Amino acid sequence: MPVSLARGTIKTGPFRLNVHGFYSIVVMEEKGGPPACNVDLEMRRISSIGGLPVYRYQWLEDEGRSIGRNTIPGRFVGGFQGMPGIYHLEIEVVSDTACLNVGNPRLYVLASINDIDEWNQRYENWCGLMVFIGLLGFVLLVVSMIQVVRERSDAKRNPSIF
Repeated sequence: MPVSLARGTIKTGPFRLNVHGFYSIVVMEEKGGPPACNVDLEMRRISSIGGLPVYRYQWLEDEGRSIGRNTIPGRFVGGFQGMPGIYHLEIEVVSDTACLNVGNPRLYVLASINDIDEWNQRYENWCGLMVFIGLLGFVLLVVSMIQVVRERSDAKRNPSIF
């Protein structure tokens, strides 16, 4: 969703996650900000979303800029292990970075590529299984039709009273 990086609060409203997976919360710009805007984005740290803990990578914590300030430097807000459900997110921008709005910043909640690959693999496996079951059903139908035709032709050649 498009957001403003001016000092204040970003509210997403309700959004739905339909699969279990690891999700990243990221703020990215569609195009770069103005060259004169040489400021770093800083947001208030998020500890949870919908009761689920939000994680940060240790190497980002070691940058040292936000020690003791309960803020997050940079564009990566955090990640969480999401379950299917409805969530909402509030992020407070504490830096004066309104000049970055020229780059059309957007807030993304992105599923991990590993989880996407896993769900795609499941989908492909199910599709393959359905094709196999469909072909098996078609073969059984053809075999039963051949058997019926064979029995009728045998009945015409060898008529009986039973």
